[in-house]
Amino acid sequence: MISLVVKPEVIELPPRAVVKIVANWQDYQAMLKQLGDRSSPRLNTESTD
Repeated sequence: MISLVVKPEVIELPPRAVVKIVANWQDYQAMLKQLGDRSSPRLNTESTD
């Protein structure tokens, strides 16, 4: 599983910035579970095939 920590004092991203994380479907589902009902950040998948 991938662990990603983004702290405001370390990384500043402008609105609508995109961060690409290479992960598998299980990693994506785990991140969604950790985010719960929060609307930000938004996550989606993009096929790399």
